[in-house]
Amino acid sequence: SKHEYPGDVNYFLCPDLAEITTTDGYFSANSPCGFVSNKTYHVAMVYNGSTLRLYRNGFLMKEIAATGNLVTNNWPTTIGEYAYSMYCGLSDISNIFKGYINEVRIWNAARPQQELRTYMNTSLPNPSSIPGLQAYFTFDNLLNKQGNTIYDGVLHAAATINNTNPDCLFVEDSCATAGDCS
Repeated sequence: SKHEYPGDVNYFLCPDLAEITTTDGYFSANSPCGFVSNKTYHVAMVYNGSTLRLYRNGFLMKEIAATGNLVTNNWPTTIGEYAYSMYCGLSDISNIFKGYINEVRIWNAARPQQELRTYMNTSLPNPSSIPGLQAYFTFDNLLNKQGNTIYDGVLHAAATINNTNPDCLFVEDSCATAGDCS
């Protein structure tokens, strides 16, 4: 998340929702089906200047027309919590992600679906030399593996790193098509 409210969403991503605000307005792509607790998912949002896409486990969940330049704001990028609640002292627990996050990748260039599928279950090779990669976190520490230290992380609240989800393994079983939510 990098936002306070819908009007200034630079970007926001969760397992069933992707949001951005551009110079042409606010755009939201909702998955046709929810996600299941205690499962591991790969989630990606891609904006290419004409469409906003939400992917889960390599499947296109939702695609909507969206145009304009991304609106930028002064909020920090947060992982697992809204920037506004964290930096304004609010304790709205509904805004805090409760689970495990294995990796986070932030790009300044749209990634094609095949590339998402190729690298969704593996670490990126040589992240410091990949064009368009802005930030890459694997949570063995809080350093940006891409190399730009301005994006190094800081822990807040009860967040921890170096943890493994003991209950979940990744299983590729998302809604392959709209309406197929089994």
